[in-house]
Amino acid sequence: MKQFISLLMSLLLLTACKQEALTLYIGTYTGKGSAGIYICDFDEKGRNWSIRDSISAVNPSYLALSQDNSLLYAVSETSASSAALQCFSLSGDSPVLKANLLSRGADPCFVCANSALAFTANYTGGNLSVFSLENGVPTSLVQLFPGSASGPDSLRQGEPHLHCALLSPDGDYLLASDFSSDNILIFRVLPDSLAYLSSCHLPDGSGVRHLTFHPDGKYLYSIGELDGRVCVFEYKDGELSFLSAYQADPLRSGGSADIRVSPDGKYLYASHRLESDGISIFRILDGGRALECLAYEKTGRHPRNFRISPDGRFLFCACRDSDRIDIYEIREGLLYPSGIPSIPISQPVCIEFSTQS
Repeated sequence: MKQFISLLMSLLLLTACKQEALTLYIGTYTGKGSAGIYICDFDEKGRNWSIRDSISAVNPSYLALSQDNSLLYAVSETSASSAALQCFSLSGDSPVLKANLLSRGADPCFVCANSALAFTANYTGGNLSVFSLENGVPTSLVQLFPGSASGPDSLRQGEPHLHCALLSPDGDYLLASDFSSDNILIFRVLPDSLAYLSSCHLPDGSGVRHLTFHPDGKYLYSIGELDGRVCVFEYKDGELSFLSAYQADPLRSGGSADIRVSPDGKYLYASHRLESDGISIFRILDGGRALECLAYEKTGRHPRNFRISPDGRFLFCACRDSDRIDIYEIREGLLYPSGIPSIPISQPVCIEFSTQS
């Protein structure tokens, strides 16, 4: 019996210590010679990385994986005549292009998908595109929803701009950031389409950019590109209730970019560009209802996008104008140099993860 217990404890220890292999899919702007999308393996235990492959694409500025990680969706952020949603199969030895459908909205800058539909937010086009999927592969464009331009900043909000499209944790709703009207648009997700429900207005001139949910699904957070503020909302069944706002960009430089919550739901991070390149760090209080500013970590130039590893130990920051991805270690919410060399990539602007035990 003692031998059995000893063997069982050893197996449990091995299971607990088992590392996951983390794969990074890195989207870029391609004007300076980038190939498009890079596939990078990160060895958490060995604290190193290696670029395994690349995918030829034009300005793949945002990426998303299918639910089973077998397909990679990418937007092609270009003019209206060529702006597209692309889909690549990852099941073989090398990625294979399976679909390339025009978005009918210039400069798509965000993509997400469920098992039946894919959605792109088109910045210059000022609209939201909805695509049908067959076995995860886009087959046709089925809907277009226009944004509006009613914000007070005539220079930045003079035309409609859609910037983000995010599925609710239960998948029943889609929320889209309507940058130029300072609204979050709320849609019901139907089996083969979207149905517009309502909008939630943010403070005038916020320029709402990206959205993220708390892991418990009860709270939503937004980052305003123009005012640099994080807004906190209570969320339930497709309805938002504004709770509070917190200044995240200390210089209010009009370039706030991305927002993420740590996997354990204890900390929130927001990145800022232009005059104040860095990431603001907040402690999440009261179960998600409130924030407390902890620190501001300076980064490389133009941190447009960043991701937190699924185990919450590392933050990967895509510094577009420094042509690299910096890797920070997270300890009690704060960011520290990891000692892991940066990943040199020309104009990185998006990071997506997949894990494999």
